[in-house]
Amino acid sequence: MVGGRSLRTNATELTVAGIPQSSGAGPPTESKRPPAERAGLVAPGENCVELELYIVCSSGDDGSVDRIESPQNQRSRDTRAAVLDAAWELLEHSGGAAVTMSAVARAAGISRRGLYLHFPSRGQLFMELLAHVDDELDLESSLRPIREAPDSLAALDAFADHVAGYHSKLVAVAGAVDRCRAEDEDAAALWEQAMGNWYGGCCALAARLAAEGRLAEPWTERTAADLMWALMSLDFVDDLVGERGWRTDELTDRLRVLLHRTLCGSTA
Repeated sequence: MVGGRSLRTNATELTVAGIPQSSGAGPPTESKRPPAERAGLVAPGENCVELELYIVCSSGDDGSVDRIESPQNQRSRDTRAAVLDAAWELLEHSGGAAVTMSAVARAAGISRRGLYLHFPSRGQLFMELLAHVDDELDLESSLRPIREAPDSLAALDAFADHVAGYHSKLVAVAGAVDRCRAEDEDAAALWEQAMGNWYGGCCALAARLAAEGRLAEPWTERTAADLMWALMSLDFVDDLVGERGWRTDELTDRLRVLLHRTLCGSTA
């Protein structure tokens, strides 16, 4: 979500977890239970703060605790996943600016200290969340049709499918990383790497179009890759789907027409 707009397309309506129910309101629904409780890390209504059992790297003489470099057991891995899921839900519903570390800890049902053991900064949290979202949404299955397309025109169609279908689900999380990169070197490095990967894929597709003699004048491999990379912009997708109300299938069809007519001088 950006600016309060949800772009998730899954059928289940997500609810921000971890908000206490008012007295007499009855037991919380499954979607409103804290992720740590849903994952079976704590019993319903139990105090999550006092149940934190983390394996940490070391403890300082002053009693400070270093962060967890990597999950050491299933419980720690489950806690980490619950935090990432809570952060994802908050981003989808609140926008990146509203997602503080305190809000994530509260939604996940753990203490801020427990959260910082796993993620020392908001930038680090969002970095790992982006990888988590790619796993959950199965990025590979969205990219595979581009690589395995029988020819460059079919690959161009698959590229339009990927931009419209996958990037519309990525807006909230990737936007959070983008906003953090000015103040977080790790987030900036991740963003630069992601942009490099995006551009590399566009270069490969442009090279395939050129090799098959599909590129129309005056396009070159470089300028064609530049255009496709620009069309992957999250703002571009969010403006059309979120602001202008295009459905993702409409964006897919119109992107196909745009790319075929512009780059190849042909109809989709």
